Amino acid sequence: MNPEETHTISQVGGGAAAAAEPVSKTATTVPAASYNLRCPGVKRLMREAAELSTPENEFSAHPTETNLFEWHFTIRGPEGSDFEHGIYHGRIIFPTEYPMKPPSFILLTPNGRFQTEEKICLSISNYHPETWLPSWSIRTALVALRSFMLTPGNEGAIGSINFPPEERKKLAIKSRNWSCHECGPIIKLLPVQIPDNSKSAKEVGNGDATTGEVTPSDVAKKPETPEIAKLQSSVEAPTPNGLAKDSNPVTTPSTATLNAINNQETATTVETNNFTLEQQQQHNEPIKNIIYDLGIGCFIVLILALCFRRLLSIFTQV
Repeated sequence: MNPEETHTISQVGGGAAAAAEPVSKTATTVPAASYNLRCPGVKRLMREAAELSTPENEFSAHPTETNLFEWHFTIRGPEGSDFEHGIYHGRIIFPTEYPMKPPSFILLTPNGRFQTEEKICLSISNYHPETWLPSWSIRTALVALRSFMLTPGNEGAIGSINFPPEERKKLAIKSRNWSCHECGPIIKLLPVQIPDNSKSAKEVGNGDATTGEVTPSDVAKKPETPEIAKLQSSVEAPTPNGLAKDSNPVTTPSTATLNAINNQETATTVETNNFTLEQQQQHNEPIKNIIYDLGIGCFIVLILALCFRRLLSIFTQV
């Protein structure tokens, strides 16, 4: 580990370097006595360590035994891609200013998309602090990292490579037997799921290299949060060779959806027609008033003409 990547207890804890109980790889608690609890980064990382204490189906993450500001993570390869059957392990190095500044991501497992043992240049990493948002969490960053695996590797980007699909699939199979010197076999860090046709798809424990795991292709995906949507909108720029691969096919709208759209369009048309008729009535109202006034004026003129003629005849006889 490079010295600049390590945050010692004295750096974060305000000089409190007393020995403390080590942190478990999946522990929900951190040796709080060794850190300055007034530090925003310490409070944030301890809270996220508690939230991520239970591994999820797609990823898991935990601080190392000796340093709260260095985490190890494990992610499952995105479904429907060259990485589908792979399990990938890496490190996260947090600055003391976290969450105001972004962390660094390092992949340890060969994968064919990112270089190993090298910091990755992404919009969620320390290479682009201008795109980082303090509201993003470790969970959000790991979900975004899985999405970045589906994008083409840009030539010249730091930590980016672009292996052929066949090589990526081979590395995905080999990754299941990969072992971390601190965490052990990485296949045990993610839960195993039973097939969908067995009445339920709940987690049944940690797998190993002998039993393997079953990953259903049609497992329901969790809804995307606004944070994740924002991250996906800021993925690496497409290369001239092509755009990122789309793993989600376009679905056809259902009949109920089409009916709802038609009903809405019909209601809008009726409302528009009613509004048009009302406009016509308002436009015709002044014309009716003018005709009415003109009729009354003509009647008055006729009465006056008759009266004038009568008077004229009387004066003529006299």
